[in-house]
Amino acid sequence: TTALARLMKNVSKGTDVRISLREELDLVRDYFLIQQYRYGGSISIAYEITDEALYHCQIHRFTLQPLVENAVIHGLEPKEEGGTLILDVRKTGNYIRIRICDNGMGMEKERLEKIRRRLSEKQPERIGVWNIWQRLSLYTGRDDSLKIMSKKGAGTIVSIYLHRGEEDV
Repeated sequence: TTALARLMKNVSKGTDVRISLREELDLVRDYFLIQQYRYGGSISIAYEITDEALYHCQIHRFTLQPLVENAVIHGLEPKEEGGTLILDVRKTGNYIRIRICDNGMGMEKERLEKIRRRLSEKQPERIGVWNIWQRLSLYTGRDDSLKIMSKKGAGTIVSIYLHRGEEDV
């Protein structure tokens, strides 16, 4: 109940477009806790953040939660035994890379290629992924700021690349 209340408060509070990674991760934690109760504890999440300073970088509000939700609904939920999600954040060159990895169902190659093609052609198919890709592209000035890799039966990895500017770290 507390996690749901915090989640609802976060949805309705503030008009800040960008928030700290710590705040965005708090939103993800609340969302995931609710899902763990829903799925009877058969799903788990691990956070791998390589540097404490990364918690202060700025990210668009509701960038990670929809991707985590996709991983739960499309990747982990269909597996009877559940699964694990890893949220990995690290510095790579001039970027901060955030990866959302699941060991869920994964996608067939044709489905993955269709999603990639629709993004590259700027033709939305999945509104959540499209909105995140569009915001990241506008912010970073790069169309490759969101990458998706997947293998049927092995899981999916969604990678996000954010600028490492002075305001971000």
